[in-house]
Amino acid sequence: MASFGAFAMSECGVQNPFWFSCKKDSDCVVISDPCGWPTATSNNKFKNDAKNYNYCRGAVLDCVQYLEVRDGRFVAKCIKGRCSAIKN
Repeated sequence: MASFGAFAMSECGVQNPFWFSCKKDSDCVVISDPCGWPTATSNNKFKNDAKNYNYCRGAVLDCVQYLEVRDGRFVAKCIKGRCSAIKN
């Protein structure tokens, strides 16, 4: 029998590669990762899809608390055609 976590993760669907593609920095935006940390990115056009996917995945994770003072701030950059979070 599959665990609840595995079931919940399967309900999230799959990430679409287009959510993270870019041509320039302004195509990208910082979003929350599955733990709620502002350390993930997506293409601005698909940010809601990517955020909803991360929220769904985060529902079954045990996460540590994000502290900006300790962990820093992140900016979204387009690197080799993919949106990436870079520590600012």
